[in-house]
Amino acid sequence: MRITICGGGSLGHVCAGVLSSHPANEVNILTGHPQQWQHHVTVDDPKGRIIQGNIQTITSSAQETIPHSDIVLLCVPGPLIEPILNDLRPHLTERNKVGAIVSSTGFFFKAHRILPSCTQLFGFQRVPYISRIQEYGSSAHLLGYKKALSAATENIAHPEEFCELLSELFLTPVTLLNNYYEASFPSAFLTISSLSESSSANIRADSLRCGGTTGERATTTTYTFTKNGIPPRLKKSLIWTENLCNYCRPCP
Repeated sequence: MRITICGGGSLGHVCAGVLSSHPANEVNILTGHPQQWQHHVTVDDPKGRIIQGNIQTITSSAQETIPHSDIVLLCVPGPLIEPILNDLRPHLTERNKVGAIVSSTGFFFKAHRILPSCTQLFGFQRVPYISRIQEYGSSAHLLGYKKALSAATENIAHPEEFCELLSELFLTPVTLLNNYYEASFPSAFLTISSLSESSSANIRADSLRCGGTTGERATTTTYTFTKNGIPPRLKKSLIWTENLCNYCRPCP
């Protein structure tokens, strides 16, 4: 399995160590600071385990790694997703599965706008680890695992099997979500999942922001959710209007 990690933050470090510790994986790092990375990465976890892996290629050139990667994983904050997707687009091939370590950054909305419609996409609902860099480019602390993860996919032929693969790669059970809205707006769907068949819940729109720290505060419009999911009016609002946040605003 050939994997390219985009980004050199704390999650990028931990994912690099964990994913490259699998003998069958070839892991590459796409970063703006390739000269600061070492090819050997060490991660420690709360159980006292030392996870070690070797990075195959460290580069700032998407052309060097993306065409040959099975998985392209974005480990970057929301404001960097759009420029990275623009950088990746000319080099994507049919084999690539492009994903985000967390989807509440607006990943799916931006990918729909920038990448070809046939692109295989996936995204986690929440980050898989609590992480911190120890020494940039060579070591990091995995401070906490999640008991379970959820992910959404699009255009992936066998999504259940892919989630099983993610479970093996990230050392945590991964379940498949119904759609990318669930991954993009976890707070809203957490409330929905707790409803009985006959009940509903009013959720303020400001709880449905994509989650970016630079996004403007959303309006306080209240929508009613039922067990059936998103009301059509809200689904349209999330994509077409300026009512929520500047992450959704550019979406066509």
